[in-house]
Amino acid sequence: MSQQHLIKLVQEKASAIADRARASQSRADDILFRSQQVANALKNGFPLRDRGFGDDLQVFRKILKTLAADVVEIPNFMARLERTARYEEDAIKAAQALFRDISVLQREIRGLQEKALMAHQNIRNSPFFTDSIYLMLEIEKMIEKTDLLPAYANKILIAISSPSS
Repeated sequence: MSQQHLIKLVQEKASAIADRARASQSRADDILFRSQQVANALKNGFPLRDRGFGDDLQVFRKILKTLAADVVEIPNFMARLERTARYEEDAIKAAQALFRDISVLQREIRGLQEKALMAHQNIRNSPFFTDSIYLMLEIEKMIEKTDLLPAYANKILIAISSPSS
C-alpha cells in the first residue's frame, strides 16, 4: 500500500470522526441548556420537570464512548505513518490535508469538552452528578489521545516534504 493511500485513509477517518464530533455538538448544547434548567430548578427549590435528562446524559455518554473508541485508533495510524514516512512529492498535498483534518478534529473535541464542562458545573448538586463525571472522563480520554496528533501530523508532513530526511 502506498504512502499516499495510507495518508488518505487516515485523513478520511479523521475527517469522519471530526464530523461525528461536530454532530455531537448539538446534543452537547441540548445537555448544557437542560443542565442550566436543572440547576435553576434546584436553586429555587422547584421540582425537576425534566424526567428524561438522566437518560439523555447516559445516551450522550454512549455516543461519546463510541467516538472515543474511534479516536483511540487514530494515534496508532499516525505513529505508523510517522515511522514509515519518506519523501514523496505526490503525497505532500495529502499530508497537508491530513494536518488540517487533524487540527479540525482536535478543535471539535475541545469544543465538546467546553460544553460538557459547563454542563458538569451546572449540575454539581443534582442527582445527575455521577453521570456528568463519567461524561467528563470520556471527553478527557479523547483530549488525551488527540493532544499529540498535530505533532504527529507535522512530523509526517516534514518527512514527506523534505528530500533530505
